[in-house]
Amino acid sequence: MQLHAEPIDLVVAGINNGANAGINVYYSGTVAAAMEGAFLKIPAVAMSLSREENMDYEQAARHCVEVLKKLMPVKKGHVLNINIPELSKGPPKGVRVVPHSSKGFDEYYIRQTNEQGQTVFQLAGGSHLLDESPTDMTSLAEGFITVTALVPDMTDHRKTSELQKIKW
Repeated sequence: MQLHAEPIDLVVAGINNGANAGINVYYSGTVAAAMEGAFLKIPAVAMSLSREENMDYEQAARHCVEVLKKLMPVKKGHVLNINIPELSKGPPKGVRVVPHSSKGFDEYYIRQTNEQGQTVFQLAGGSHLLDESPTDMTSLAEGFITVTALVPDMTDHRKTSELQKIKW
């Protein structure tokens, strides 16, 4: 079943509640929707707003539109990831085009006993671990809008080439 008769010019996913930066990119439905566009050779953009108590989607949308205007045209099959920092801390300090961080969170587990008397562990913690060089995580923490080019192919091509040399 065809959903749209004309070619689709651009897939815009979001604005997501919470930044799609660092390892969150791997769990994000917003980024996954943009990747689906890329799989279909449609230009795609994922847009997200850093989570805070009062989310200002209207202001975030204005920032996203301004950034997107400068990024157009997005090429077929490409995915761009735009993240807006916490707006309650003031206007963004600018835009940084940065790589995706592979760092996670400062996490730990809390041992608990549930109603059935079973031992369970609740994931806790919070703040993102920051990189030493500018990445999506560090730049957002510093108050910048981030733009990161993502690819649907997560293959480590160098390592795959090494593995192919093994005599199976």
